[in-house]
Amino acid sequence: MFDFARGQGAPVARVVQDAPAAMRMQLVAAIYRAAEEPVFDGGRISVAKELYPKISLVLGVRPVAVMHDAYAQRIGRDLEGVPWPMVFEVVVALWEDFRRHGRSEMYRAAVNGVFAMHGIAWDLGPDGNLHRVLPEPAHAAVDEMFAELADPQFAHVRALAQAAQDHYDARPRRDRDACRNIFDAMEEAGRVALGLPGRGFGDVAGAIRDRNLAPGLYPVLDKLNGMAHQTFRHGNPVDLPPEVVDFVYVTCVGGILMFARLR
Repeated sequence: MFDFARGQGAPVARVVQDAPAAMRMQLVAAIYRAAEEPVFDGGRISVAKELYPKISLVLGVRPVAVMHDAYAQRIGRDLEGVPWPMVFEVVVALWEDFRRHGRSEMYRAAVNGVFAMHGIAWDLGPDGNLHRVLPEPAHAAVDEMFAELADPQFAHVRALAQAAQDHYDARPRRDRDACRNIFDAMEEAGRVALGLPGRGFGDVAGAIRDRNLAPGLYPVLDKLNGMAHQTFRHGNPVDLPPEVVDFVYVTCVGGILMFARLR
């Protein structure tokens, strides 16, 4: 799996399956820290009674009724023997327990600290889901895009953009669906902004050319449209490199912002 480096402006390879084994025990330590650190207005979470059974259930292993080893060691051994996607499932599954005890932000900080330490391109978000980390300007653009799409006239655009984000954040990532949905969202944003209901992106790009919004903008949109038709649209059997998927996603987010702000 290849992703943008955390907070940087250039893509970097990160093969999650090859992450150091120490990270699993660091995650266990993070779970304990978030569960047991004293807080002003809440009690501690029992790892033995609440979290260990949940972890066992997610991993599909039988919990040990009589524990001879420390729970941290047992959980570490259980995590050691499963693929990384299952470790991520554990991280997501425990969020609700921490939220219920008023410790969700403490848990997020602990887990995300471990992810950042190892350059893992995921963040546990305030919604309890894992989201891919983008360079900070791109991440800000995604937030701004959804803010702009709160306008009721962009309701369909927002639904397509949300689907694209869900596919982009999926584990494993659904590259073709992410590209197709974010491009469809950009196309629909252009239709709404330019008053071209039912028209294709070629017509949207042509309307931008006629407005002479910026020199060279039309050829960029036209070439992106051509690439979309040759790759992820219309079921063409072309697999895009992960870094190209990132490019398409971030570029279309910028396009949606542009159309949403046209007046």
